[in-house]
Amino acid sequence: MTRFKYRDGRIVGGYSTEYGTFIVETHPLAFRVFKEKKSVATGRVREVCFKPVRVAPEGHVVYMEFNGMEQETANGGKARPFRGEVSASYDSEGHITEMNYHRENSSGYRETGVARYTWKDGNLETVVSDVSHTNNLYERHEIYTFGYDMQDSLKLNPGIYLQEMNCFPGLYDFIWYAGLWGKTTRRIPQTVTYEKVGDGENRSETQSITFILRPEKNAAILSYGGVPRFSFDYFPVSCP
Repeated sequence: MTRFKYRDGRIVGGYSTEYGTFIVETHPLAFRVFKEKKSVATGRVREVCFKPVRVAPEGHVVYMEFNGMEQETANGGKARPFRGEVSASYDSEGHITEMNYHRENSSGYRETGVARYTWKDGNLETVVSDVSHTNNLYERHEIYTFGYDMQDSLKLNPGIYLQEMNCFPGLYDFIWYAGLWGKTTRRIPQTVTYEKVGDGENRSETQSITFILRPEKNAAILSYGGVPRFSFDYFPVSCP
């Protein structure tokens, strides 16, 4: 569950059960996330700050650095800092075409990744991501391919993004919902095919994507393979 807070039509923060409290700062743009899990088993504390953040004239993020800290009771309570950077490229219509990701921590763990996005007529066709651990612990190659019903006018995207666009851990979905990684797909796909090679797996599967709209034409429920995966709620906005 994620709750979003808005001011003047822009996301300014919120809370997620997955990654805790988040804040979107402006002037200059920055993101802060912090979570403290009161658990006897893990006692996990995590903080991360994305700063500096550089944006293109269109308002899309093209580069950002992040620094953070993880601390777990299971790890002797020792704080373990980490850092990294992300860069992104876009096409002339404002769709993301490539994202590069790098992360390392004080224990020598380093991870790099690249995701490539292809688009046609404003619709996302494929997402191809490659992630590798620099100490050769694993390599992972994933491909998402989307199919569309171009005759169904109800398939026009009423303002959601697809979870498959977020390929790397820690690049939280609120950055996508704020529109800072560029435009999302024009239509909601009818199917998504997932292929994975590496990291101990080699598999492929295709799922149908269905949705239910609210009377205002906003998405209410998004299902994968007949299973409701996401539900959405909205607050009323009065416009002059």
